[in-house]
Amino acid sequence: MFYDDDTRIDTERLRSELLDYFGTAAFSIESLAMADVARVENANEDELSQIVSECRWDLKEYYR
Repeated sequence: MFYDDDTRIDTERLRSELLDYFGTAAFSIESLAMADVARVENANEDELSQIVSECRWDLKEYYR
């Protein structure tokens, strides 16, 4: 769990959905996406935040 502007973020849900997102790409579209899967699996909270930013996902969906 981490905080974005004093709001708690559900990191487990976020990590799970990122793994689903990149995992689908890895097996159906681009094998290079496997590197993204590994990156998400090993990411700490700051790195997860960076990945979400790169994907342009809205963190508000993961607020608790």
